[in-house]
Amino acid sequence: MPSLARIMLVAVVALCGCSPAAVPERRAGPAIAGSIEYPAARRGDVVDVLHGERVADPYRWLEDLGGSETRAWVAAEDAVTRRWRPGSRKWRSSQSRPPTQRSGA
Repeated sequence: MPSLARIMLVAVVALCGCSPAAVPERRAGPAIAGSIEYPAARRGDVVDVLHGERVADPYRWLEDLGGSETRAWVAAEDAVTRRWRPGSRKWRSSQSRPPTQRSGA
């Protein structure tokens, strides 16, 4: 069982570490400022019944990876990402192809 002195030390260190002076100033980025405009995603009216419960699946259309509507939406999302993450190799590698489903996943 920890001693009272050890508990107090941990509490003081935690409180000092959380003081406004210890936290570096953060500048509001585009996501914080709310300036990112994401593409609208159509909401469908698909409803499944699972174990007797009705479960809405309004974005089922996005599961059709080869569908023209899905490809257009993914391209619009990629455009938003490229605007805020220019030059990132990780993002560049996915620009030319839609998401894929791996077997066994």
